[in-house]
Amino acid sequence: MQTITHSASLEEFRGAFVERLLALSSTHNLLADDAWNGVGLREIVYAELAPYEREGDTRVALNGEALLLTPKAALALSMALHELATNAGKYGALSVPQGRVDVHWKMREVDGRPWLRLLWTESGGPTVAPPTRHGFGTRLIREGLAFELDGTVVLEFKPGGVVCRVDVPLAELAA
Repeated sequence: MQTITHSASLEEFRGAFVERLLALSSTHNLLADDAWNGVGLREIVYAELAPYEREGDTRVALNGEALLLTPKAALALSMALHELATNAGKYGALSVPQGRVDVHWKMREVDGRPWLRLLWTESGGPTVAPPTRHGFGTRLIREGLAFELDGTVVLEFKPGGVVCRVDVPLAELAA
């Protein structure tokens, strides 16, 4: 409903809806491969960014320790990563040959509890300006992900590239 409500045309709705459906399907396939026991964070990030990689390309860098996510966490993170990747491909760093996306994650301790920090950083793309309106994708990243995983999300539209920081507790996240 959010996709149809915020689409300017039927064609825009169709494109956005199909992209989001394919992103969910991709994560469902990863989960089904492991009998819905969980899926690795690296596999989710790679699945969302793989369409933008080219042979011998260094436009995408992934760095983080192995982490198996619960199905709920995998689906929530994959949708947010899909929105980030789609926007990077249309308007941001991945829309130009010299652009780059770095995704780093690590586990850390906050008040004696394990947390995940994931950092998405774009560079080398067109100059970024904050959007004049916040569509479904931005709200999904900022509000939906934080709500689903009981954490915080900071999404910044810096001139040099979009930066997104996700901080979520691992208690419900790791399988």
